[in-house]
Amino acid sequence: MFSNNIIVRTSDSHPIYDNITHQRINNAKSIEIGEHVWVAPNSKIMKGAIIGNGAIIGSDTTISHKIPNNALAVGRPAKIVKTDLSWTREKLF
Repeated sequence: MFSNNIIVRTSDSHPIYDNITHQRINNAKSIEIGEHVWVAPNSKIMKGAIIGNGAIIGSDTTISHKIPNNALAVGRPAKIVKTDLSWTREKLF
């Protein structure tokens, strides 16, 4: 479940090179998003992110690493603040 203003990027858009080796140092990477994932508003999912099944990504969070199944991640950069969670789409208002 994706909210509004979500950015998903698999690359940095412009290459960056090491001046000595002339090798590109910011290659693109895939993103994996599991099943039943909730991504709150204004979040950014960056290259290399892996979001496990049932995870919750809080508002204004930037993900660039692995988030385990059924975990709540918040912040920039994202930090796991709670694990062993579940969520539903039922409306309580």
